[in-house]
Amino acid sequence: MNEARYSGAPAARGGAGTYIEGELGAYYMLAMLAGNEARGAPGGTINRIQFQAADSGYALDDLVLHCSSSDGPLVLEIQSKRTITFSGKDPVFLAVCQQIAETAGNPDIAEDRHLLAVATQRTSAKISGPYQDVLEWARAVANSADFFARLSATGIASEAMRDFVTTFRANVVANGIADDDQTIWKLLRRFRILEFDFESGAPQARDHALLVARHVLSAQDQHRTEALWGNLIEIAISQGKAGGSLDKAQLQAMLTRLHYSLSGDRNLAPARAKLAEASTHALADIGRDVGGGAFASAGCGRCDR
Repeated sequence: MNEARYSGAPAARGGAGTYIEGELGAYYMLAMLAGNEARGAPGGTINRIQFQAADSGYALDDLVLHCSSSDGPLVLEIQSKRTITFSGKDPVFLAVCQQIAETAGNPDIAEDRHLLAVATQRTSAKISGPYQDVLEWARAVANSADFFARLSATGIASEAMRDFVTTFRANVVANGIADDDQTIWKLLRRFRILEFDFESGAPQARDHALLVARHVLSAQDQHRTEALWGNLIEIAISQGKAGGSLDKAQLQAMLTRLHYSLSGDRNLAPARAKLAEASTHALADIGRDVGGGAFASAGCGRCDR
């Protein structure tokens, strides 16, 4: 790991504006409070958030989300970049690829459950279109041979897709990653581009955050959604300066000290899972024989329809 890059206090490591990172942290803290799926981590609900976590071996260190899911633990590293173009001449993308090459693995989490992301504030037609599409292709296909065959096929992949993969490959290889199709494909499968619009004139990300804020506040505190959003930004900035870490219970305690009244935990996923398991066991105990004869199906007992 490049020690020079990580020297100094955690507060000095932010890649984008401090306030933007605060908004990003607040966004994910609201997801943790609500028990919502973490954006960029499919199926994952956040247990803990680390801020400026380079000292723990996470090179994309602005936010590290520690999540749980039905498939086991999941980690999402996020680097915040106000502007990134992902082009061949973009030094910001080159620096991100260096971080991807440097991030340490976690022996307790499968490689494909350790995801890597850039959160960008300035999007473009290429970012929202072909770059996202080619990353989705990487996640959808079964192996590297199918991915690169599809990428090289005339009339299927676009030049923008091929340029993105070529640049990504050149950048990570220049930073010590093996130059083979399997390795590059596996990295592409783990990589996410997260588009936020906090700096736009009508930011949808902020509107979504305020809706979630209303969800986590009790009925008597619904009028404090804007205040909660502002306080969460302050908490995220403070945690970033200290290189801190918060789980849900700790965050709830902090908000209680600020005299917020929170709604009950509305994460119904565990309850649904228990109900599904109970239903399966109940159906397994129901016999299919009546008077010595077996039904042909679970529906009509008098015919094969």
